[in-house]
Amino acid sequence: MTLPHFEEYISKTILQRGRSYYLNGHVQPPEKWTDDRYEFLVSGTEAYQVRIDLDGDEIRDVSCTCPYDQELMCKHLAAALFYLREHWESLNTQVASTGEKKIRELLQKLSKEDLQSFLLRRAERDSRFRNELLMTFSQSKTKDVTAHYRKHLRQLIQRAAGPGGYVDWYRAKDLSEGVGEMLTQAHSALESGNEEQAFSIACVVIDELLEALQFADDSGAYISERIGESIGILQDVISNDPVEEIRQLIFSYCLAAFESGRFEDWNWHWDFLQLAAEVAKTEEEIAQIFTQTQKDYASKYDRETAQVIHYHF
Repeated sequence: MTLPHFEEYISKTILQRGRSYYLNGHVQPPEKWTDDRYEFLVSGTEAYQVRIDLDGDEIRDVSCTCPYDQELMCKHLAAALFYLREHWESLNTQVASTGEKKIRELLQKLSKEDLQSFLLRRAERDSRFRNELLMTFSQSKTKDVTAHYRKHLRQLIQRAAGPGGYVDWYRAKDLSEGVGEMLTQAHSALESGNEEQAFSIACVVIDELLEALQFADDSGAYISERIGESIGILQDVISNDPVEEIRQLIFSYCLAAFESGRFEDWNWHWDFLQLAAEVAKTEEEIAQIFTQTQKDYASKYDRETAQVIHYHF
């Protein structure tokens, strides 16, 4: 979807309501958080935050904090798109500090004591912020880290679920964004050499989101894509030639995931045996892999995949 032609992808009713909002001044001038991200405040029943990510004139992602979830677009997003297109030339050429730059400049001016005081006050008032702060900066052993991230993710899932415990399409997208923050921590941990933390986060996301898929609308693939990303993180940890303790953890986790059959209805099922095979080292571990690859599987695909993994050795 491109900014010049976004109307082609939005229903007539939503367009009419959005244009009315725009023409009647419900859209405040946006703030640029980065060069490609615009954040709007659109007033309706209450004020809603709208985010639009661009790549040139292509719309890469959008979100709105309103509860509307009947279509991909709401009237607040449509109103913001009308504003952005009508003011594109001035917004694109004006010299202005992005939101990110403003925050960086402010942080440089603050003293350590003032920043600590602000964080403590915010953490006291906002449990979500407190959990995110702890999730990001706490340093613990694997068991404690895993428990911490699991608790945090379960809270995200609980908030995303409606009264009946079902995660609809709109809230699945919000859930995915929260999980994305966790996986960003996993990628950062891996880059800094903390393979243990990266492994723990990836396993928690895989386990908890697989359960969430049972009561969620994942037609947008927001949840399943995060599981795939987590499996990719496990692959990255393996590629880093982890220490023996982490290697053993990966082998045990991946083999158990395959043997449990939890993923048989998903494309990831054989990925776990492949990952286990990649880190298998001892004769006992290799024998465990062979036990799985030498089974008489019903489907041709399963038999061929098993053979490929078998001959890996």
